[in-house]
Amino acid sequence: MKRIHPCILCFLFIVPAIRCQAQQPIISPDVHPDSRVTFRLRAPNAQKVMLAREGAEQIAMEKNEEGVWSIATDPLEPDIYGYSFVADGVNRDFFVYTPPGHDPKAAKTYPTLYLLHGFSDDASAWTAVGCAERILDNLIAQGKARPMLVIMPLGYGAPEIIARTGPGLHNHALRDRNCEKFRDALLTEVMPEVERWYLVARDRESRAIAGLSMGGTESLFTGLNVLDGFAWVGVFSSGGLYESFDVMFPALSSKVNTQLRLLWISCGKEDHLIEVNRKLIHWLDSKGIQHTTIETSGSHTWMVWRRNLVSFVQLLFQER
Repeated sequence: MKRIHPCILCFLFIVPAIRCQAQQPIISPDVHPDSRVTFRLRAPNAQKVMLAREGAEQIAMEKNEEGVWSIATDPLEPDIYGYSFVADGVNRDFFVYTPPGHDPKAAKTYPTLYLLHGFSDDASAWTAVGCAERILDNLIAQGKARPMLVIMPLGYGAPEIIARTGPGLHNHALRDRNCEKFRDALLTEVMPEVERWYLVARDRESRAIAGLSMGGTESLFTGLNVLDGFAWVGVFSSGGLYESFDVMFPALSSKVNTQLRLLWISCGKEDHLIEVNRKLIHWLDSKGIQHTTIETSGSHTWMVWRRNLVSFVQLLFQER
């Protein structure tokens, strides 16, 4: 697990502070000699930022004229503290897998897979349950997959979609807003941070996006509508789809065949989402859009999605 880096998620009190950079370098968390800790976040467009720390109530941060929010804690005992920043009600965290042999000081760059979780999960799902780091470690060691970085972001563009008393994925307008806001956050927040801090290739041929269930629909919505961003798209048991595909992908045509290196669609035969996924495939066929379709045994479970990931990543970033 040492190559899984939770970004903006947790820190070990006894290690040096993590440096974050925007226009000017900032330090966060900043551990002081008296055991107080100062947290900082550059978010000039945010209206309200809270620090959510494990075992403590959320506390409001203050913004300076440079758009940096900060808060200092009382003295803390040495320990591991989970924390996150909540900007305008949204936790913006993501996990990063780096392959064996990754050297942040080397000149070598890596392709990236943006791997999305499903409804009700969070950014840790693909490592906590999906075993993504073990799958990648083993496939890379066996020479079956190219070394790559895997970015696992939080998938809620509209966080109210997971409210216990809310309509969730049944509300089409909310579902659309969730996809749109997630796409915007991915393109304007997560990807720039990844490309600033990690040795990643920045061309579309070196970027893939894939996800399960809700994350599958987000992968389709982002990947097929932002064709200059991704050349590889994969979906596992895509959920939250509705049958107005012409509305969801208004500009999609057979011209995409010259741009996409892979459009990979999979679903379990016993999954309750199999029929809507088959309708999507039929629609793609009617448009003359090339794709790879996989139907496996199994239902809407991690057993299926882990196997999907094993198959999918072996196809990524291969030469023509």
